[in-house]
Amino acid sequence: MYSKIDFKVWEDVEPLYKELYSRGINSLDQLEKWIVDRSKLYSHIDEAYARSYINMTRFTDNKNYKKAFTYFTNKILPNYRKYNHTLDRKLYNCRFKDNLPRSKYRILLRNIANQMEIFREKNIPLESEEINLSSNYGKTIGNILIEFEGKEYTLQQIRKVLKSPIRERRKKAWESMRSELYKHNRYLDNLFDNLKGIRVSKALNAGFKNYRDYMFKVNNRFDYTPDDCFEFHNAVKNIIVPITEKLFDERKKKLDIDTIKPWDKIAEAKEEPKLKPFTSGNELLNGVIKIYNMLNPDFAKFLKIMKKHDMFDLESRKGKAPGGYNYSLQKTGMPFIFMNAVGLHKDLITLLHEGGHATHTFLMRDIPIIEYRNTPSEVAEFASMSMELLTMDFWNIFYKDSDALIKAKKDHIANIIDFFPWCI
Repeated sequence: MYSKIDFKVWEDVEPLYKELYSRGINSLDQLEKWIVDRSKLYSHIDEAYARSYINMTRFTDNKNYKKAFTYFTNKILPNYRKYNHTLDRKLYNCRFKDNLPRSKYRILLRNIANQMEIFREKNIPLESEEINLSSNYGKTIGNILIEFEGKEYTLQQIRKVLKSPIRERRKKAWESMRSELYKHNRYLDNLFDNLKGIRVSKALNAGFKNYRDYMFKVNNRFDYTPDDCFEFHNAVKNIIVPITEKLFDERKKKLDIDTIKPWDKIAEAKEEPKLKPFTSGNELLNGVIKIYNMLNPDFAKFLKIMKKHDMFDLESRKGKAPGGYNYSLQKTGMPFIFMNAVGLHKDLITLLHEGGHATHTFLMRDIPIIEYRNTPSEVAEFASMSMELLTMDFWNIFYKDSDALIKAKKDHIANIIDFFPWCI
């Protein structure tokens, strides 16, 4: 349908928007076709942006990738936001809208009405600036190298040293890491302050008193409120925090120390089995495919398709943005998985997690309306975090030693418990 269109060039994209906007809609069938055609256009643009983002995060020191991403952010996305709002209004004001089957379109129309309500054109340049600043953070962190014991480590790679049973070595590694981060302290502080200012301005422009309430609307959160979150916070404080304190006490006993310091958080005791599940990204991927095949052959098939199309970038290296993600390519119907593996158990969990998102992507790929392929985070994490637990019975693919397998499972449950106080 769009084989000759370059979706990285706005002059090629704009006529497609204009055609959708000017197209006459004279029946319910024509409206439903228009909605699908709208989704097809959005899918192409979304994927063009996704690929520019993926390239930029994989190679933050590549000037051409940075330039392409910045162009998309500053030129394509602002127009995309404006035209999307225009098409939203066309849909919402269509005289056939109320005849759309409620079971299929209720959520779509509700969310569109919500987004129309908070749309402010003066927020568009702020959104572009916000994206650019966030990418600057990734570039800065991705290019940090820590010198320790005559070697250079990325921030992810130094975590292997922080697992050492030798406390003094851990401390020196942690101090080396913090010393290197401190060199960027002022820049990162200013970056955060600028991001905070942008986000507060967006909220105020849209008529909200604070960014939190604004983001509840942006994220289409209709089923719970900030007060519900505070109630959940209190539950975590009263129920989960005491458990984490007990886990800290157990860690102190294992490590034979009186106080937990930052360099003790992920340390392994001398007598504990050492969790070294893999030595390369390829070994990690092949092992996870085996696990998925034992759980459900279709899940493994999805990862094999991704592998065939080079849809993984797994290992940590200089110039690579921090973190990990599964990015759905809406036109292709396939995701890309990005992470920073260094050989830790945490990396195994990350790929199992992102593979859950990838499975979700494949299972939703044939849904014609793009909004229904973009699940809210609360739903998306069901797929990914559940996959971490559903696969536990098959972790022996990586841990042949039964003691190591038991430790891996116990550590994961402890990390889930510890995650609750951290995330709120």
